[in-house]
Amino acid sequence: MRDARYRLDAPHLTRADAYRLFETYANLSRELVQRPVTLVENTAWQLLKGAAKGALGPWSATAAMEVAARELRDLAVGLAAVPAAAATSAALKLSAPDRDYFGDIASPLDDHRPKRRGHSVKVDFAEAVELRNRLATAAGFERDDPAIALPPMIYGAPFILPARVIDSSQGWASWFISYAQAELLLAYAQHTSRHVLPGAAGTFRPFATGSNRAMVTLWGIDHRTTDFGTYRELALSLTVVPFGWPPVYRYEYDVQRDPAVPPDDPGQMFLRLIVTDHFSIAPAWQAWGFAKDYWGPPSRDSKPQPLRDIVAEYGPEETVFRVASSAAPKGTRPLSVAFPRFGDGQSAEMPTTIYSVAPGDAPGGRPVRSAMTTGGKGQGIQFGGPVRVELPEKPGRETGCLCSGGMDCLCALLAELGIDKRPPAVNGWTEHLNFTLGRPLEMKASGTGA
Repeated sequence: MRDARYRLDAPHLTRADAYRLFETYANLSRELVQRPVTLVENTAWQLLKGAAKGALGPWSATAAMEVAARELRDLAVGLAAVPAAAATSAALKLSAPDRDYFGDIASPLDDHRPKRRGHSVKVDFAEAVELRNRLATAAGFERDDPAIALPPMIYGAPFILPARVIDSSQGWASWFISYAQAELLLAYAQHTSRHVLPGAAGTFRPFATGSNRAMVTLWGIDHRTTDFGTYRELALSLTVVPFGWPPVYRYEYDVQRDPAVPPDDPGQMFLRLIVTDHFSIAPAWQAWGFAKDYWGPPSRDSKPQPLRDIVAEYGPEETVFRVASSAAPKGTRPLSVAFPRFGDGQSAEMPTTIYSVAPGDAPGGRPVRSAMTTGGKGQGIQFGGPVRVELPEKPGRETGCLCSGGMDCLCALLAELGIDKRPPAVNGWTEHLNFTLGRPLEMKASGTGA
């Protein structure tokens, strides 16, 4: 009996596992061939269109050379990203254990109805109100303060996944911080500001970039056409990786990792998300566990409140995301971030990993991994660009720091990281951004990692 139990407990490969491995490696091979072919085809088409425009309009050898150089540069960048993009896509497929690989065989045997494809979230806006109250209480507000009241919301509309962003403009900038700061930042988001569920502890750690450093990124996004609504957004994220669940090792700064442990896939974990429209608060929290702060028009049911907004001011060379409040004293400098507006590159179907902790039965939530596939036009990336982060002298709710004072303030947090006093390591801009954000996959426990 002991031998029988041992054989039953021993790891074994199911037919679904075998087929998933086959499909993963087959797709990896296909993408390593298909992506370069698609990139070359797109470049050839752009060159052909440029030549046609030149022939039909004012011809300039300089302009033709500039078009050719730009397209060949985009081709080189795209080809350089092919192995990483293909590997990320393969890893996301491999970590999706709940796919119905044999539905085509099982359907005729089990039922005549088609297997369900796609997912949706039944939105409960009471979750948005409760989340708003919890975050506001952590930031020093009273739960019944009319300043935090949300506008009326319509119930009953399902939120379909994957969610789509069709047209947005996005600026971003990344800074190196000390690894110790990054650990404190992650712990702070879980236990003090309450923007990340405590299930992140023991599941994620900051990604060590070398020399005892980690990386944070500040985002400014003007969402014009999306499934989430139309709104502006300021966000702060930390680059993280999963480690063993339960933890079996820890990457201590620059200590060489165990070669037997497979490499982790870095991804972004959002520590703060500030939005100007309330619609996305409930579905983003229920689906992914993104805790969004609201800084927009006050509820119509409350007493007169100050007007609040995050405006995107477009200039020829930069775009400024500025927090606005009619309650701010005259002459007060509000929170603002200026991103250089530049670039003529383009990309398509670039996979990115997003980590979060979604609500679940366990008090700490469910650590999940989501696939974001991005593309865009008018893109540019540079090192140490002229990104300006301006913070108010006295952080508070009037100046848009979403707090009543102290380290719960976003402004004080940015000042503590020192990103308002030095240029970023790298920054970028996308004039027309599009992406899809898929249904989160729960991260299962394993012997070597999550």
